[in-house]
Amino acid sequence: MTTQNDYDKLVTEYRDLQLRVSRFSSIEQQLVNTRDQLDHELVLYKRLNKFNKDVLKNLSEVEFIELVAETIIDILEIEISVFYIEYVGEGKNSFIHVEGKNFDNSYLEMIAKDIKKIAVKSGDSIPEIFTKRIFENYESMNFYSDGISFHFFEKELGYFISLFGMVTSKKAPLYQRLDAKHETIFGIFGQQVQNLMANRKRSEKIEQQIQKISASEIELKKLSLIATKTKNGVIISDKEGRIEWINDSFTKSTGYTLAEVIGKKPKDFLQRKDTDSDVNTQLSEALSRKETIEVKIVNFTKEGLPYHNLIEIMPVFDDEGNHINFISLQKDITAETMFLQERNDFIARLGSLKFFYESILNHSPAKIAVFNPDYTLSYANEQLLLKDTIWIKSQGKSLEQIAQDNLSEKERLLNILNAIKTSVSENRLVQFEEIKKENDGNSRYVLNNVLPYFDDKEELKHIIVSGINVTDLKTIQNDVLNKNLELNKINGELDTFVYRVSHDLRAPLLSIKGILTLLFHSEQFNENVTEYLNLIQNSVLRLDETIQEILEYSRNARLEVKLETFNVEEMVHEIFADLKYTNPDNVDFSMNIQGSPILKSDKSRLNTVLKNIIGNSVKYKKSNSNDCFVTFSLKQLEKSIEIKVSDNGEGISSKSLPKIFEMFYRGTSTSVGTGLGLYITKEILNKLNGTIFVSSELGLGTTITINIPNE
Repeated sequence: MTTQNDYDKLVTEYRDLQLRVSRFSSIEQQLVNTRDQLDHELVLYKRLNKFNKDVLKNLSEVEFIELVAETIIDILEIEISVFYIEYVGEGKNSFIHVEGKNFDNSYLEMIAKDIKKIAVKSGDSIPEIFTKRIFENYESMNFYSDGISFHFFEKELGYFISLFGMVTSKKAPLYQRLDAKHETIFGIFGQQVQNLMANRKRSEKIEQQIQKISASEIELKKLSLIATKTKNGVIISDKEGRIEWINDSFTKSTGYTLAEVIGKKPKDFLQRKDTDSDVNTQLSEALSRKETIEVKIVNFTKEGLPYHNLIEIMPVFDDEGNHINFISLQKDITAETMFLQERNDFIARLGSLKFFYESILNHSPAKIAVFNPDYTLSYANEQLLLKDTIWIKSQGKSLEQIAQDNLSEKERLLNILNAIKTSVSENRLVQFEEIKKENDGNSRYVLNNVLPYFDDKEELKHIIVSGINVTDLKTIQNDVLNKNLELNKINGELDTFVYRVSHDLRAPLLSIKGILTLLFHSEQFNENVTEYLNLIQNSVLRLDETIQEILEYSRNARLEVKLETFNVEEMVHEIFADLKYTNPDNVDFSMNIQGSPILKSDKSRLNTVLKNIIGNSVKYKKSNSNDCFVTFSLKQLEKSIEIKVSDNGEGISSKSLPKIFEMFYRGTSTSVGTGLGLYITKEILNKLNGTIFVSSELGLGTTITINIPNE
């Protein structure tokens, strides 16, 4: 017989149960909201990805600007976007494009004026969220409640760009407030626009140059040769070799004016009886064949003075291939010839060292000098002699004396001397860098190496000093360092984002799972309540599985491969045991090991791979079959292991098979997985330099083959 106390107790327990169900419903709604938020952010990044694809099309500048403005609205989901560009030094005016709201021309002029003030005040390459307070400082902006902007100035290409996204006060309640996540995606988008705009401008300049070159090919050949060879004499003659034009450098070096030589052939007034006849023969034969030729010859000025001349003669053809002109470049190499003669005398004095040094050192890009044990100069290679003339007449002099003779270079020469002394006393290679200022104001970095040479009796014979220009290497190193720092920063931010989101999502899930476990072990509920709790538990488990797989993906991308030796067979036994516990349905697990089960690889990553693959075999077994099986086999190859996991489950359709490694791909709407498992498996195997192959037949089962290097 039921008493009043029993009845009151039942009522109290019923109310308590109702309260718990309400709480679970609230938590479930929070989970749904969180999932919707993640899905929404994924949509925004997909829109950003669509922009990357659309921008690759052949767009005009106006179409490009319109696409940027439309994408701002799409990725930020705001009311109005503005693309503002101001050209510098090109005679162009500012240009502004507004998307999302119609304005008349007078308002456009006013908003352009205030946007320029905001942009200049904000600085370069800074995504910044604006508030109503900031907008109130500008006349045309006072009816906006929220906004975000990104600015960058391309000094080299000559333009300033600002991107804006804004929401009016009137419609602000309909739009989401802009916050840090919008600043992040807008920063990424702004960097992309900056790079794309720079590439477009560079392409435009290249196209303009190509058009100029195509306008008059023959005339540009003449002008480009004259422009690049202005210090040399230039002769343009007709197809018979008669002079049509000479430049000022030719007149300056020979004394002949255009009026004196027009219509004549150069050999008629530049040569004498003792001119080399073999060279003349070479010239005549090349000109008759209409071939380019380069020769050295001794010519004579108008005053009859001889000079050494390096001549290069090139035939010029029109578009139809007709020979129309000759162009001759004439360089006075008298000083170089005399220099080479002095250099040859210098080398001859080196005696027995000639063959030792010339074959190696003269072909080196480095400046090389060899000093005697008393620190006097013994040898200098061509790079040093041609580019550092203080060494030409320094043979036999000590470094101290050379430094005294060249006060402007004294400090540098004494540094070399100190490095030589250190190298000799410690019998080792000494390296040091020096920075040189060029005439154009740029700095040049030179890496100097000092190495002593001792004979078999440990007597010092020579000290070799070399210097090589490493300016380009320094520039590349700095660029790589800056890029690495930038990439590390971005990767770190992404890792932090994934970890924080996953951690914040999983913490309440674990609490819910614990509460559900307690409920299932408490008093029995009626059938409906138990069913509802099972639905909640299944949803929690699926969401927890998704979060764990996101974490697995993040760990795989972030952490380096950690090699360790372990037993694969033991790992698979543990996976089988876990699956039998969590899936009590009848599944026959079997294992076939050929060779040693010992593997050296990344244990944690391989464990994740095998859990995903074996777990899928159990998850997608045939529901109406009592003889389900999963077979694991391992075979040791020469430098790797081969793993196969086979089952007789549902199988995969030929239509779905090519897509199973795509992120979030699920074969059907009823699939129980998250669509991340095989994607993460593929990414992990890429990290391990492994491969994966899937063969499957719908209704018959699936076999997955993995090959992993055995380190």
